[in-house]
Formats: sequence, structure tokens, C-alpha cells
Amino acid sequence: MGRGTSSGLTIPKYQVAYLECVNYATGDFGDITAIDESGIYLAIVQFGRLSGVDNYRAEDLELVAGPFIPSTLRAAGRPNIILPKELIRWLVAQPDDVLNSRKVIDTKFAIDYLIPHIRHDLDISMNLAIRRDLTRNLGRTQKVSFNNIRTRVDELMGTDAQSWHEVNLAGVIGAVISGVSNRMLVGNALYHNKAFMISLASFGNILGLAALLIGQFAPFFIRPLVGYVASVAVRAYRRRALKFMVPAARERIDAVRRQKKDPEFEYEAPMDIMQWIISACPDGSAEEIAALILSLALGATHTSVIISIGTFLDLLSSPPELGYYEAIYKEAASVFRTEEDFGNLASLHKLSRIDSAIKESMRLNPLSGRGNMQEVVHPNGVTLPDGQKIPCGAWLGVSLTGISHDERYYWAPHTYDPFRFSRARTEIALIEEKNKSTTIDSATTITNSALSENNDVDVDYSTEPAVGKIDSITDRNKLNGSWLSTTAEEFGTFGFGRHSCPGRWFASHVMKMTLAYIALSYEIQPINDRPSNMIIGDVIVPPQNVMIKVRRRSISV
Repeated sequence: MGRGTSSGLTIPKYQVAYLECVNYATGDFGDITAIDESGIYLAIVQFGRLSGVDNYRAEDLELVAGPFIPSTLRAAGRPNIILPKELIRWLVAQPDDVLNSRKVIDTKFAIDYLIPHIRHDLDISMNLAIRRDLTRNLGRTQKVSFNNIRTRVDELMGTDAQSWHEVNLAGVIGAVISGVSNRMLVGNALYHNKAFMISLASFGNILGLAALLIGQFAPFFIRPLVGYVASVAVRAYRRRALKFMVPAARERIDAVRRQKKDPEFEYEAPMDIMQWIISACPDGSAEEIAALILSLALGATHTSVIISIGTFLDLLSSPPELGYYEAIYKEAASVFRTEEDFGNLASLHKLSRIDSAIKESMRLNPLSGRGNMQEVVHPNGVTLPDGQKIPCGAWLGVSLTGISHDERYYWAPHTYDPFRFSRARTEIALIEEKNKSTTIDSATTITNSALSENNDVDVDYSTEPAVGKIDSITDRNKLNGSWLSTTAEEFGTFGFGRHSCPGRWFASHVMKMTLAYIALSYEIQPINDRPSNMIIGDVIVPPQNVMIKVRRRSISV
């Protein structure tokens, strides 16, 4: 693994970089922790096997102090250049005609082969509706969402308070979160149409499978052929779902347009994502609106499901004497005292430990080893701040695993500490109460976007001071005290900057309600060991076959 001659890339002398080893034979991740004056290794997770080598060892690797590209591996057929954390703000500040994240998504998940493209202006309006309208209405829709979660959990986990029984963890979490997400996506009428829900689930399953197999495993030279064959099935399931969705969208569009022309026409617009997208895309046809909704069907749930499964596995596999799961239960019981509490948005803001436990699982087990991946699309390439030229077609990104496992930012970074963030929030509150006018040097400033749960995600990150090395406990606590939906350079599961996930507030909302209700209503027996995650292409997922023993609490909601 050379330093750049084989890849055509010269390594500059940036302050720090990372490199993580990965064992594809077992699916386990192992960290290379060798450190010297130059920095530490740069985390890289690639597709496929390592050219016959199942495991990298520390002694086999050279220390890297800047952008790094492996000499033998290319993810999705493209050279992947992993940048140091210090260049994240530069990365996300580049315009879309220079670096483009959509191109990476389309390639990684074979979108070009499987489903028709969506108009760019409609795609932007859809993201705006999710970021703005969905987030603003979380409080108004919370009671409906909670009732959906309660009904599904009770059905799947049972109400027997006398005996223990087994349930499939992934099956329960998947059904609960997809249910509440789909209800918010398409509204009450379509959600209760069983034929439509079957077609929607079938479309999501076949699309997800085809996207992984083609986008991340199929060699480039056979992708057109395999993509064409797979698209026949994908498009068939898509047509089935659209038969239900197009008439529903057309009826809503007609009602909105009639109301604009005739103020006396009574129409109470539903509070769901379909309606907000219709409002954000006034010139969109029923077919286009339905296609936009379908494009969300897969992404609206899979991230939250993966994170929630991982959170339960982390909590239940922790030493029982630490009492993590019971601490979650006690917090939920202290917050949700009456039925009205479940419909009150302020209740979820009080779930500091639950928020922290989920965020800690995301930190320890990110969804992918790499983040903020963008393709160089400018014909002339792009020039890094140090003057290096990166050619058109290359992918640039940062290491999620390496950064989130860095002890400069997190104490004991390889340990699952579910209340890491909630403890820091408590300490921050105490410090601020003691000294309300504390000033932090600009070199160690954690920006406001990393301190507020409701931060403005449209901040111009290129003009903000970079986050430097955090030396003091107080300053590191300000990072560790951030909330689940907060994005930061040191916490990139939801992305960072302009391309951060627009639905992360809703996802956080649903995950916290789900964990709170299950903990409040069910005892769960500990599991001996945390099962290893699986690596599927570029995605890290928890195992899907774990059975847990549960019993309804004698006093529950």
C-alpha cells in the first residue's frame, strides 16, 4: 500500500489522518491504533474483499498524514480519496457543479438503472418540505405517531405480564418504525389500505435488494445488463404502488387548486408528508408527486431501523449490573406520567438519557465507514486547499469511524457509554449556571450548529471557524453535550452542511418515542454478547436474526 505513487496522489502534511483495518472474512471491524508524531491512521472502509488479503495489520501499513487513496481498492469502481477532518468544511462548501453528492448516491445504489430520475427542482422542493414542514409539525403529529407506535408494539410484543416469550428484535423494530414513518408519509387513508401497504413494502424490498446487489457488488461492465434485468421487477412493483398513489395525489392536488380559486370551498389539508410536498411543488403533476413519495419509501425508514436495532443490542449486551436499560425505563416513567404527556412535544425534550443512548450507538457503530462522499463532476477536476489536483470522476469523503473513535473528541471511544452525552449536558448546564459569560477561544470553538438541537442547517459553513483540537474538559463537553439530531464535524452519521439529512429531526423523534415506549412497557432479558454487525457493500448493519426474551411490565402505559 504505497504513499501515492501508484494512485497518482501526493500526500500533503495535514495535521491528522486516520486508517482503520477491516476484516471482511468475519465481518468484524478492528482498529489500528498506532500513533506517532505525524498523526494516526485514516479510516477506510471499502467494498469487496481486499485483493485476497482478509485483514490489514498495523505493521503492513504506512502512516498517512493527509488525503489517502488505497493502491489496490476502488469503491464502486471509483478511486475513493479519504480527506482528514480538517477539510470537512471545505468539502461541504463546494458547489454542486464541482462536487456532487447526488452522483455518489445514484452510483452506489444503481438509481440510473432501476427507477426514473426525478426533476431536480422537485427534488429540491421535496427536501425543503421535509426539512421545514415536517420538522415544524412534529408536535402537532406526535400524538398520532405515538398511538401508531403503541398499537404496533403491543401487537408484536404482546401484553402477557406473566410469562417471558421470544420476539425477533429486528422484526419488531422494522415493523414499528416503518409503520409510523409510512403513516406520516402517505396519510391515514393509504396507510390503512392493506393492498397498497403490501405493494409499498414489496417495492421497497425489491428496490433495496437490487440497489445493493447492482450498485455495490456488480462490476461496472455488466451493470447495464444486470440493471436492465432487475429494473423489470422493480418497475413492475413500482407501477403497482403508483396505481394507488397517483389517484390519491391527484385528488389532493385538485382540492388545493380548487380552494385557491374558490375560498368558500372547504378543504382541510391532511398533515402528512404527501400534502407538504404538494404545497412545496405547486406545478408538480400527480404522477410526479407520487414518484417523489415513492423515492422516500426506502430511505424514510431504513436508517432509523438500523440505528434503533443497534441501540437495543448495545443496551442489552452491556453488563447487567450497570443497569442501563432500567435507567432508560426510569427516565421514560418520570417523563410520561399521563396520557397527555405522550402528545406533548416538550416531553421528548426531557428524554436526555434516551437521546444520548441512541446517539452513542450511532457514534460507536456508524451506518457506514465513510461519510460526506461526493463525486468530482467539474471537467477540470477540483483543487484541494494545499494545491493538489483531483481529477473528474474521483470520490472525496471523510472517515466516520475514524473520527467517532478518536479519543481527542470522545473519552474511551471504543466503549459503549449510553449516557456519555447526557452527562456532558448536565455538566454544561452546571458550568453555564456558574459562569454564564464563559468565552471560548475561537481556535477551540464548537459552532452553534453543533450545540443546538434546532440549529439552522443552511448555515454557510465555509465562513465559520474550524473546530480545532479540544484540550480542556469543558470544551470537549460542549461537543459531547450535543443532541441526537445535531450535526457536527465529529459526528457525521446524519451528514454535515448543505447535504445533511433533512429528515433527521423526525427520525430522532420516532426513535426516541419507540425506545421510550418499549422500555416503559416491557422488561427485556440481557443478552450475553453484542452480536457482530454485518457489512453489506458500503453499509454497516446489525444482525437481523437476534431473538430477545420480553415480558410486559405489570404496570405499563
